[in-house]
Amino acid sequence: MRVLNLLFLQMKRAWIVILVVFICLSVTPVFSISKKDFDRVVDFNATIDSLSVALEKNLSVDREKIYVLNGTVSSVTIVNRKRANYEVILEVVSGKWVGLEKIEVYKVMVRFKGPQYYGVILTRKPRRASHPVIVPNTKVLFVGKIVGQTKPINFADSSDKAWLFEGFYIRAID
Repeated sequence: MRVLNLLFLQMKRAWIVILVVFICLSVTPVFSISKKDFDRVVDFNATIDSLSVALEKNLSVDREKIYVLNGTVSSVTIVNRKRANYEVILEVVSGKWVGLEKIEVYKVMVRFKGPQYYGVILTRKPRRASHPVIVPNTKVLFVGKIVGQTKPINFADSSDKAWLFEGFYIRAID
């Protein structure tokens, strides 16, 4: 009798495993996204350079898309220091050499809100960090959406303008 119970239990477990695998395989296509759908939502080809040039020349950009961009954090401004409402604005720059004498600098501003950024995005590196932090001069990859235009923080020329992004994700890439 005990052997029959043990055999029944093993068969029952096997059927449960088969059922779980079948459910996983049948549900997966429902949640997949095609490249065409991804491209409709995300602009993976834009750069800080191309967006800055578009702003400078008054060319249109798709404000409904989500952008994946990389650059170097040139400044961090803490707007709200309280953990629950933590808010920072990063100035993220990119540039290129023009000949041997001149560097063209392109910039965007990125606002991050929420307690998940507290202790992660800082104005200066702590002496002992137990986790990766983002501070000025950190190379980053971020995901965000354009919410408007603004004046860059560290540029004195009042005619300068930059895109303002609402940041969703950020990570150091160097």
